[in-house]
This record gives sequence, C-alpha cells and structure tokens, in this order.
Amino acid sequence: MVPTQLLYWGNNAEMGCKIPWDNFWKIQTGPQRIQKNGTIPKICLNLGRPRREISDECKDLVKLEHGKYGLNALYLEKVIYAKHKIRIPHNTIHKIMLKKGFSRRRGNPG
Repeated sequence: MVPTQLLYWGNNAEMGCKIPWDNFWKIQTGPQRIQKNGTIPKICLNLGRPRREISDECKDLVKLEHGKYGLNALYLEKVIYAKHKIRIPHNTIHKIMLKKGFSRRRGNPG
C-alpha cells in the first residue's frame, strides 16, 4: 500500500496543491527514467482518445461536392448530409480541404 502522506506543491502551503507522495515521486523521477533507460514509462503512453482515420470515400465526397458548389466546410457538411445521408464533421472536412489545397488556414481577425 502506498503511504497517504501529502506534499504541498507550490510556493507555500496555501497557494500550492496537495498531491500524494507516490504521484510526486512519479513526476520527479519520470525524466530521470527516460534518460537512464531511453524509453518512455508506460504511464505516459497512449493517453487520450485514439485518432480516427479519414476514409478515402469521405475524401472523394468532399472533393466532388466542393468542385460542384465551392462552399466552405460548414455548408459542405450540410450539403453532404442532405444529398448522401453521410455525416462528416466540418472539422474533418476542413482538414481534408487543407490537404487538398481548397482552403487555407487563417487566424482570428484582431
């Protein structure tokens, strides 16, 4: 069993946060283990949601509909769903359009 002793992380006990001793040890020794072994600990691998691959069918559909209508990703999402009953998120459509050169990345105006 791991000791339940808590450490205070921060400038002082009031501003810091409490973390268990075993987590503190893992945080402190993580970089040392990477340098020593040359491998990333299993704790740090495969975190988060796995990426979903974009199918060739979706890419072809976006290319076809963009060629016909020349719309942006938000409107293409609605057109593709209305005509083909396939829902492709507009974020995915925008990624496809960026790769094909139909769209460009713009920052916020301001």
